[in-house]
Order: sequence, then C-alpha cells, then structure tokens
Amino acid sequence: MQIAKNEMTRRVTYVLETDSIETAYRQMSALGIRHLPVMRKDKVVGMLSDRDILQNSYFKNGQRVVETMKVSQVIRDVVHACSPNCSISTVAETMLTHGVHALPVVSDEGKLVGIITSSDLLAILRDADFSSDYAIPFEFETPKSLSDIA
Repeated sequence: MQIAKNEMTRRVTYVLETDSIETAYRQMSALGIRHLPVMRKDKVVGMLSDRDILQNSYFKNGQRVVETMKVSQVIRDVVHACSPNCSISTVAETMLTHGVHALPVVSDEGKLVGIITSSDLLAILRDADFSSDYAIPFEFETPKSLSDIA
C-alpha cells in the first residue's frame, strides 16, 4: 500500500501567519510552488495557495500587485492534514472531499514533516505500471448536448 511518507515532499517551505502575502507570493514564484503551510510557533494553522494570493492581487502597468495583507487574513480557519502513514487513497479522498490540492503531513506530535499535493498524486499515476490489459475502473458516458441538460 502506498502511503503519504513515501510520496510527500520532505523539505517544506512554509510561511508564518504574520508574514505578508507579498512575501509568500515571492517565495512561491521563486520556488515554482503553489502551496505553503502556514505556521504559528511549531503548529500548522493553515495552508496558503497561489489562488488565495491571486484573489488578493491585481495588475497595474503590466505588473502583478499583491495587496498589503498578512497571511492570517486570507487563509481558512480549517486545516486538512494527514499523517505520514495515511494511505494515498485517503489523501486523495480528503483532497476531493474538501476541494484542496495540498495537505500538510504532520506527525502524531503535530510537527510538520512534509507536504503532499495533487501534483504528487498525478506523478504516482504517471509512474504506475499499468499493463495494456488494465481495466479502467469506470465507464465513460456519451457526452450530452447542452440542450439535453437544460
């Protein structure tokens, strides 16, 4: 069984809830990442996504301008996380259920030990050894026209 600790990113960049979203945006851009765990002391208190920042920015003279806000002002209060021994199917189910694309991986003591993202899940699928006789576990439906839906 595949588990989170075998698929997660271990070297995690994070931000503090007191950091500015502009600082977070610069970190994300420099590292080519879309999600940052938000920390208070040694605890994960949120996740910041590039979408959170984009919703609080605008373009001026061809440059993206990020609003002057603290990370704590844009993150959600609820943190969805997983343990290192969480199965990949549970990780995927959690992401789908809550509409998130990244989960911090936290130890039993609550320490941040990694992050697993939807990109990590796609890499698992990409690298899977599906034989040519592998049966897809669902069927495709014929697309409906817009007039059939209304």
